[in-house]
Amino acid sequence: MRTIQFLIWHKTQNKETNKGNRFLKSILLILVLSVFTYSLSCQTLPADASKEIMQNRELYEIFIEDNRISDAGVFLAKIAVVFWNNSIYDSAIYYFEKAVDIFEEIEEYDKLNSLYTNLGAIHQETSNFKKSIKYYNQSLEISKQGKDHEAIAIKMLDLSTAYSMNNQFFMALDLSNQALTLARSNQNHTFILMSINQISEVYKNAGNKWKTMEYYLRFNHYRDSVEGNVYDLNALLITEKRKFELTEGVEIAEAQPIKQKTKIEQQDKIADQSKDIDDFLTEKKKEAFESFTKEIDETEKFDSLDTASEKVEEKHQKLDIKAFFTRENFVIIL
Repeated sequence: MRTIQFLIWHKTQNKETNKGNRFLKSILLILVLSVFTYSLSCQTLPADASKEIMQNRELYEIFIEDNRISDAGVFLAKIAVVFWNNSIYDSAIYYFEKAVDIFEEIEEYDKLNSLYTNLGAIHQETSNFKKSIKYYNQSLEISKQGKDHEAIAIKMLDLSTAYSMNNQFFMALDLSNQALTLARSNQNHTFILMSINQISEVYKNAGNKWKTMEYYLRFNHYRDSVEGNVYDLNALLITEKRKFELTEGVEIAEAQPIKQKTKIEQQDKIADQSKDIDDFLTEKKKEAFESFTKEIDETEKFDSLDTASEKVEEKHQKLDIKAFFTRENFVIIL
């Protein structure tokens, strides 16, 4: 009996201790925020923005004293938004992260979802794409726990944009197509159009002109079909691709010096010897392939074509992945 009484007393004491620790942490945070906010007063802020920050900080302190932790976290986020709207990014990130600490501790995932999205957006805005990807991923994982398909599609497209801006185009395309599949399964015309547009943007960032145009045409076709204007998409794509190839061919021919003829012939010869590899190369990779083969001693003999292919493939793996997207036979099936 005494043992049980002791355990109950001990548990009660632990709860009181935890409350005390949380209160001390809150007081310490108030002091830190007070000093931080004072230091920020030296920065250029409109009078109304400065006033809004001070009001939100006072409300934060009131809610902390009343042990209304969730409400206090909301006002930290509001302070962050004021700084963000005034392009003071370091301060905005600071307050968003403090809000995240609160909501992670009390496990309020809906609010965390919004905060992760905001942190992803602000890091994307400041070109810190790795952190942007990190926070967008965290937001997407929370969204996947629910059944809001629109929210999931939005997070996928946000993440796709961050990957694309970080030159991770395969990941960007994969997420865009996942969002497109999800939107189609729900017949959500808005998100179908957003996903097709995002695919076009990824190809644009990757430098693939034709695929950019193709998905631009697909976007217009779907929008027109929703509005009742139906026409043959495949026929349009065939016609436009012929025009594109003709235009691109003229540009390439005019820009190609005659002195490059010998190099092109040598390149074709190499391609004939390793057709499977050549089909996989872009113009950029072909040039690297030619440069690489010239470095090999002409007297060196390979035991087999496989050995040569292995050496070539080793070189190719070091090339910029961005070059893959200049292949016109790269197809994402809609």
